[in-house]
Amino acid sequence: MKMINKPISAVWEITMGCNMRCKHCGSSCHDALPGELSTDEALQLCDDLGELGVEWVTLSGGEPTTRKDWHLIAERLTQNGVIPNLITNGWLFNEEILDKAVKAGVGTIAFSLDGLQENHDFMRREGSYERIMRAIELCRRRNQAVTAITTINKLNLGELMGLKQELVKRGVEQWQVQMGFPMGNMADHRSLVI
Repeated sequence: MKMINKPISAVWEITMGCNMRCKHCGSSCHDALPGELSTDEALQLCDDLGELGVEWVTLSGGEPTTRKDWHLIAERLTQNGVIPNLITNGWLFNEEILDKAVKAGVGTIAFSLDGLQENHDFMRREGSYERIMRAIELCRRRNQAVTAITTINKLNLGELMGLKQELVKRGVEQWQVQMGFPMGNMADHRSLVI
């Protein structure tokens, strides 16, 4: 029997543009890079991914919602039989973005949450913890699948149980926990690396 290898999932950083300067960002995201795919090029890639038989594509960045056509990319993936997921820092997240995500067929929205309020805001941006909690609540009211993604560092290691309890309380059923490595912005914050 011949085994056929084919990709089933992918993560696509649709822009390096970002509205945060996270201390652990491995990509050191700031502004969109020159030469990022145009809308037409991105939509063609969606068609290509569908032809390859990819089943899931996670749209990431940077901050994908800073790209004006993110929802068109997600919608085109859906049209090609590919389930789009979205990773966001939640800063811009509101009813309009949620409406676009639902209309585009986004499967899961993942919010980057790096600790309880004080540590999360220190790692990312003051006020971002509260914005993410509001965004999670907004998604839960609309029955949109939500995931949290936490990058572990020396500051948040001791509060993971408290964060888990907070996520459970808010109805978040999936939680991705990953190590922070000394690359990108975190190379400048080595004291945070475990």
